[in-house]
Amino acid sequence: MNVAPSQAGVSVRAFILLALALWLLVSACAKLAALDVFQVAMEAHQVVPQHLIQTAVWSIPVVELAVSSVAIWRLTTSGSLRGAALPLMLAFAALTVYTGALSIRPPEEPSGCGCGLSRAPVEQWWPLTARNVVCMVLALGAAAG
Repeated sequence: MNVAPSQAGVSVRAFILLALALWLLVSACAKLAALDVFQVAMEAHQVVPQHLIQTAVWSIPVVELAVSSVAIWRLTTSGSLRGAALPLMLAFAALTVYTGALSIRPPEEPSGCGCGLSRAPVEQWWPLTARNVVCMVLALGAAAG
């Protein structure tokens, strides 16, 4: 028997997706506002090859901006939870892989996370990895209902 989701359940799921999209949007804007700081963080991480740093410094916040905009657009125009959740899941999966790599092989010296929201040096990367996994699972759960 198929049971229609309650309006309250749909609203909570939409709120979770909107919160994730806004978080990603703020992070993208913060990176774009301080590209030099983001570049220093990425260079310190030594995850992206040096010859691709400049491209990554521009493309990562632009992709985050696009993903968050698509998610917000899907939520506000069509109410499509799955249409909003899929790009968010993929974005947080990519962030999980990146911070996971830093958890396995952290930078030689503590460095900023590069998220644009904090410039404090990060000494332990696993909490950021866990946060990204939680965000990815929240997006997945909101889509699955």
